[in-house]
Amino acid sequence: MTMIRRILGIIFVSLLWITTGCSDEPEFDYGDFCEVFATYEGAEQGNATFSYCRYNDSPLLTLTAENVASLDVDKGERLFIRYTDLGSNGDENQRKIRVRGYESQHACRTTLKNASKIKVVRRHDGS
Repeated sequence: MTMIRRILGIIFVSLLWITTGCSDEPEFDYGDFCEVFATYEGAEQGNATFSYCRYNDSPLLTLTAENVASLDVDKGERLFIRYTDLGSNGDENQRKIRVRGYESQHACRTTLKNASKIKVVRRHDGS
């Protein structure tokens, strides 16, 4: 009788281990995007251009959007942008980007501790 219990116990544990070890749920993909507060510099060669300083006295980084011709904001306005980095334009201080969304700083009256709650209201990725 104890031998049968042991065998049933081993079978039960094996079945439990096999059925809980694999999950068919898809993994969460949070994307390969960056978020920064940048200055809109206008449209350069038909593409929206942004600039910002990465830290302290670092050189100005210029971001050129390949998927946005221009924005309905004034030149020099500060924006919170979400983008994907597509690589360098040949200079380490110039990057090609794909804009995923942006928010005007005028509409974004929040403190830094609430910055993670900002919702992107204008999207440029087709969704």
